[in-house]
Amino acid sequence: MSKFVQAAQTSQVLSLTALEEASRQGLREADIEHLFLALVLSDQVAGRVLREMGIGIDDARRAVREQHDAQLASLGVRAVLPDPGRDRVPRDRWLRVEAARR
Repeated sequence: MSKFVQAAQTSQVLSLTALEEASRQGLREADIEHLFLALVLSDQVAGRVLREMGIGIDDARRAVREQHDAQLASLGVRAVLPDPGRDRVPRDRWLRVEAARR
């Protein structure tokens, strides 16, 4: 198998895995953080290295979620995403925009 075909297959597998990770969060498009999660799950060298460094999928998902929340909080927005496997966020956990501090 040529290197090009092998790279194309790896790219396709990573893209599909990233889309699955985005879907777990109720999103229809994958971003860079979903590609990172796909790498953690990957059987490729990058995935093995990440896991050997102690980065498991649960820790990686938590880190991505915390980073996302921190970025929104820096803008004064507190958003709550549905738990994996749920279609909706309960009404009492809807998006809240906090007053900007002066």
